Amino acid sequence: MSATAVVFDHTALAALGTGHSFLAHLVEAAHRDSRRQILIPVLALTRAEQDRPGSAEHFGALPALSFVDLDFPTASAIGAHGAAGHAWEVVHAAQVARPGPYWPQGLTLFTTTPDLYTQLDVKAFPIAPTGSS
Repeated sequence: MSATAVVFDHTALAALGTGHSFLAHLVEAAHRDSRRQILIPVLALTRAEQDRPGSAEHFGALPALSFVDLDFPTASAIGAHGAAGHAWEVVHAAQVARPGPYWPQGLTLFTTTPDLYTQLDVKAFPIAPTGSS
């Protein structure tokens, strides 16, 4: 089996922080299998911490989560899309999910607000905010 990865945006982090069962299952599966990765854009983490103080420390303690820093191309893209009215944390999540050298097909981005990504050309997978369904 080859490696797989998904991206959580700031809304997915908020849902995970409130006990979203499906997302918790994904985190548990990634914890048990190192070939599964959950990528967290640092700007999504920043927004999650802003919205719910203390959450960054909680997510940082989960070994199954991998945090994706900003590099030059990503920062440039965030600046360009931000000027077009997109929030930085949204553009960073979209950039992480886009096709690239490691993930030529792109990655699925989990979010409670898929409409934020309609103009950003990524596979946004809608999740219910509560995770009970």
